[in-house]
Amino acid sequence: MPELLLPDTSSLIFLGKIGRLDMLRELYGEVIVTEAVVSEHILPLPAWVNVAQPKNRTYQELLEQSVDRGEASIIALAIERQQCIVSLDDLKARKLAKSLGLRVTGTLGLLYKGKVAGLIPSVRETLHQLKSVDFRISEEVEMEVLRLSDEL
Repeated sequence: MPELLLPDTSSLIFLGKIGRLDMLRELYGEVIVTEAVVSEHILPLPAWVNVAQPKNRTYQELLEQSVDRGEASIIALAIERQQCIVSLDDLKARKLAKSLGLRVTGTLGLLYKGKVAGLIPSVRETLHQLKSVDFRISEEVEMEVLRLSDEL
């Protein structure tokens, strides 16, 4: 059964820069962002990306004391939606989301899932494209994702 993905701005920007944003539509049944993510993204998002707001704005404001507005809004919405996956690249936001019991992935996890689904031929090649548009990744994390992808 397709899942619901709530991506933060980072995944949208970087996948968009390398022409892989459509991969999200193919991997997930629905992709939802918040107004905060839309405003951070700046460029128009595809029509298949839906926009929703968390109902509990107070909770979002509390989360904003720890992470940025877009991340806080996605985490708050995910708590309300349940049965979804949040895509966050910021380590602090990822830890916060996990501590709240959310399922978390990031841009690299999306690449891995894209390869498993046959949507991208090589994580290594796609990662090289990401790095060429200023995606930052430690060598240790890069080696781990390549190992998981059987590309070492």
